[in-house]
Parts: sequence; structure tokens; C-alpha cells
Amino acid sequence: NPDLRLKEPEQLQYFALALDALVRGAALNDITATIREVLTASYLPAEKDQFLRWFLGVASLHISPAPLLQLTKTATDNGMTGKRRRDFVAWAVAQAERGEDPAYIRRIYEAVRRVSPAFNFQIDFLAKCYDAVRVGASPAILADAVERIAKQESVPKALDDSIGKILEHFNAGTPLDEAVQKVAPDAAK
Repeated sequence: NPDLRLKEPEQLQYFALALDALVRGAALNDITATIREVLTASYLPAEKDQFLRWFLGVASLHISPAPLLQLTKTATDNGMTGKRRRDFVAWAVAQAERGEDPAYIRRIYEAVRRVSPAFNFQIDFLAKCYDAVRVGASPAILADAVERIAKQESVPKALDDSIGKILEHFNAGTPLDEAVQKVAPDAAK
């Protein structure tokens, strides 16, 4: 499709970013799928360019841009557009550039969006979780807890309160997995 053909400077730029990601271990299928999906999505041209730079850049750090691509698609399907979506994706990319695994960001976002359609709540909730990750909380344990609580709670305040209690215990010195068990015990344990 000629409409999807990149201009020559963009071809070189994205080739360099993709090559860097491949050298660092990214899967070729993830890179090509990312480029194809971003170019065929209904994003504005400036967004396509920015998202490709971000996703391919993160692939250099995290092997796969797929979680960020999926996060962006989910946010878009949820109704997030324009500046709000760019700011949200920029926040997620900043977390990934800091060393966080975008797969956990995606898992937490997907759980919280099922409980609340409000973008501000979703973004504030993610920020709250990643403030805790920044001080040592395991993103894997936190993502598991958010998913489990989101299945039990249908009210945003209840989800936020439960995670708030877990983080209070964690900040008081309780290991995160124990804090999760105190507030939202796993039925399998």
C-alpha cells in the first residue's frame, strides 16, 4: 500500500532503531508487527512517528515493544485519544525507560480499566502503583494483586482502598506478598 510507505529519512531512522533493538535481542516478528500495526492504526501522522520512536526505543531495552503496543491499543479502544493518549503512552514509556517491564504496566491498566472507565482514575491508579514500585514493590506481585482485587471489586474506590491498604502495610515494613495476603487473601492459599 503506497499510503503506508515511509519517506526515505523515516525509513533510515526506523531501520536504525529497529536494528538496534534486534541487536539487543528483540524478536524480528515483534518489530515488524509493531511497525505494521502503528502504521495501519488510525493515529495522527505525528503520533505514528512518536509511537514508533518510543516503541522501537523501548524494544532496545525490553526485548519486545508488544506490551506497549497492546497497552496503546487497549487505551485507544477504551476511548483514550489525542493529547491524553500521548501523555499516557509517554508516561508508560518513561517507566519502561527507567527499567520497568511494560508487561506489568499493561496488566495493571487492563485490570483497572475494567473497574473504572474514568481516565483520570486509571492514570492516577497506575501512578500510585508505580510510585510503590519505585520504592521497591514488586511489579509482578502488585499486578497479580490488582488483577485479583479487580475481579472481586466493581467499584473504583474499593479497588483503590484495597491497594492503598496493601501499600500502607508494605510501607510499614511488611513484605509485599504478605501485605497482599492480609488485605486480599488468595483463595488458593
